[in-house]
Amino acid sequence: MREKMVRLPSALYECSKCNQVKPGSCFHTGVCDDCQKERKRQYEIANNKRVQEARRFCLEQARAALEKPLPVREKEPLIYKVCEECGENKLIEAFPLIPIMKRRKGEIYKSQCKECARNSDRRRKLRRQQILQQERETLTIELDFHERAAIALRERLEKYAKVTYGLQIDHYDEMLASQKGLCAICGGPPPAHTRLVIDHSHQTGMVRGLLCNRCNVGLGFFRENQSSLANAIQYLQKSQWEI
Repeated sequence: MREKMVRLPSALYECSKCNQVKPGSCFHTGVCDDCQKERKRQYEIANNKRVQEARRFCLEQARAALEKPLPVREKEPLIYKVCEECGENKLIEAFPLIPIMKRRKGEIYKSQCKECARNSDRRRKLRRQQILQQERETLTIELDFHERAAIALRERLEKYAKVTYGLQIDHYDEMLASQKGLCAICGGPPPAHTRLVIDHSHQTGMVRGLLCNRCNVGLGFFRENQSSLANAIQYLQKSQWEI
């Protein structure tokens, strides 16, 4: 870094630029203050000249671009296409575009015009409404949700009882009526939206009765062992007596 020269105000020094002898108060560097001001003024003049030349060049380029005639776009010829629905020859603008993912080679527009496509959508929607109306009239759609659920549950029960145990649905109804709709062990009704399950012997395969799900699972946990069940009863009685 260049060190700043120290000049004594009372002494006289010679400027390295103009070679004039001036007192030390006129110096801050090796050049006097007048020469420094002149150098700064020359720099500003040169800088302003470069800016003016750049502006002049930009204006000339802008004028040349404005004077240059715009390219005339040739008018595309009108393209016609025949609609497969109505058979009319219409402009290509009357046909909707095919989505890019569904386009085949050379196909850009659909075969139906926009008007025929709207009419087809209306007919399809009307036909769907008519089908739904017919189903409401002929099928069990008008039934309540719980009624439909009960019908479906009974159909599944009938199929399950016949395939698994060879039990007819009428026999199941007779067993349910004889038990008054209650579990054969605990004597309670089944939980809401459920039914009594069919209990059978795992040794003989014979149907023994109808149980709630809890009692049926409990028998399975005891492996249908009578001694284990008797021990459980004694254990409960002993625990109750000790309390």
